[in-house]
Amino acid sequence: MFSDSYGNDIHEGRHGGQIARGEYDIDQDDHLIFGSFGASKEIDAYRAQFAADGKLSFEPWRDYTEFENLQEIGQKDLKVVNFKDINKSFLKRRR
Repeated sequence: MFSDSYGNDIHEGRHGGQIARGEYDIDQDDHLIFGSFGASKEIDAYRAQFAADGKLSFEPWRDYTEFENLQEIGQKDLKVVNFKDINKSFLKRRR
């Protein structure tokens, strides 16, 4: 598990709790073994991360095969300011 912040630790820890509760499981190659992992699990983890850090900044999905997008690599220019902003639309922007 890669972690670069306390909030990310909380995010990944939330997934660990989901696995411990038997909501789903994955093998060492990150393949789903049983249960279901859907948007609700990821939304739950991002909300926990936001609650822990009080902020959530991210780099939106960009098509880096397009030259003009290469200049924006690493720019975290989208910020979540409201708990309710973490929803399916949020996940689509992260891709």
